[in-house]
Amino acid sequence: MKRSRYLFFLLISLFITCIHATAQEKKDSIKKHVRLIEISPYGDLPKPNGYVNDFENIFSAKERSILENLVSDFQKKTGIPIAVISFSTKMTKADSLDATTMKFANAWAWGVGEKGANNGVVIGLSKAYHRMRILNGLAIQPILSEAETNQVIGTSFIPGYRSGNYFQGTYNGLKSLMAILEKRYKN
Repeated sequence: MKRSRYLFFLLISLFITCIHATAQEKKDSIKKHVRLIEISPYGDLPKPNGYVNDFENIFSAKERSILENLVSDFQKKTGIPIAVISFSTKMTKADSLDATTMKFANAWAWGVGEKGANNGVVIGLSKAYHRMRILNGLAIQPILSEAETNQVIGTSFIPGYRSGNYFQGTYNGLKSLMAILEKRYKN
């Protein structure tokens, strides 16, 4: 009888210890996962890979290449660099797309525009959140106002996006921006 009681308490103790250990592992795993989520939008930024960085995978390889060549040729012609960044939901939240775009625009590795000239344009977009933002460098702002930028977004980018064709919307929007900038910018 004493032996069975001892065995019973031993099994109960072992069971409680296992439950506690499993709960602690789960808690540690959740903490680690939450920490990664907290770091993602604000932690180390991935290194840029050219002018078009498609972290959301919304463009095909051919489409990325077309956009990359378009922006690269424009930069060689005018001296104005334009970066296109699609953000995955792991990189930003819907209500912080503007801030995330700004962070990428200002980061030393991403610094879009010539050093000291502040003549770059950064286009941040998220298909998942149905949002986009265009940030104009200080040298661009006098020749392309916020109102004009928003008009280009509404008339050139958004129609393609609404129809589900993010490549065409981005391409059309870039062409519109480039036409305005090419006419007005003196490098």
